[in-house]
Amino acid sequence: MDNTINTNKDSAFNIEKHLREIKEIGYAVVPNFLTKDECNQLIQHLETLDVQRFNTNELGGQYSGAGFFEQRLTAKKSLIYKILLDPFLQKVFRGIFCGRACRVISTRLYQITGGFRYSFHTDNKRDAQKREMAGLACVIYLNDTDDGALEVYDGSHLDSHEILQNTVKSDFLNARYGADKHKRLPGTAGTLVICDIRTFHGSKQEDTKKRAYRLWFQVNDDLSLGERILIDPALIERSLTPDEMTFLGFGLPNISMAYPKTSYVSAPLSVFWANLGSLLACVPKSIIMRMKAAAIARFRRH
Repeated sequence: MDNTINTNKDSAFNIEKHLREIKEIGYAVVPNFLTKDECNQLIQHLETLDVQRFNTNELGGQYSGAGFFEQRLTAKKSLIYKILLDPFLQKVFRGIFCGRACRVISTRLYQITGGFRYSFHTDNKRDAQKREMAGLACVIYLNDTDDGALEVYDGSHLDSHEILQNTVKSDFLNARYGADKHKRLPGTAGTLVICDIRTFHGSKQEDTKKRAYRLWFQVNDDLSLGERILIDPALIERSLTPDEMTFLGFGLPNISMAYPKTSYVSAPLSVFWANLGSLLACVPKSIIMRMKAAAIARFRRH
């Protein structure tokens, strides 16, 4: 089992202060939410994770764009339950949702290599359409983060519903809210940023050689919306309350599509070659023989 070192989060953090920040400006920054050791546990897990090999019964990572994602952390690490069910976070959720039931709809442990740019957007969407729903997006920096830090617009959660588009440019937001409302949120490893899903946010990393490591999860009060989350009961070290079972999605419907969308096209060439043998093993021998004969015939013609 993983040992959580920072066990006094509930009393160490000012819950009322963070709740007020989320309600008034749309986000809160919580330094030292995870210890360095906890961050390193998650980074090491990600770096030693293999890609999902074809026709194997293992849970691997997925490449999508410039990122490498671990989507099944709840089936592998007990630390994720200590994070999701952390008393401080649960009090924040109850405070924002006014005691209403909520659920974690997705978790992503990921690494992004090289420069990247994510346009300003909100996360209150379903089927690519903006919706009136309450939710919080939480991101934890697992390594010291300045270049590539989350960027937000103070107070944009209060009226972002008036903007039809989900994704907009910074020039538009500067004109609407003022450039002084555009804030960068750097932090050391272990820093947690809690963001109202209606807040316009984005990020960009200029250093093409840098690796960014992060844990991201989103919590909504819409219980009908959730990605498939695999749970290993052996990793849960205590009995769950009914509210905690609802929070983790027990008995609730899931969406059918998996995220992020992946394919061998989005994976590095080395990953394609590593899986080529197992892919060819599933092709009928007769087809391979015809392909071989066609290749020989073409070679002879030339």
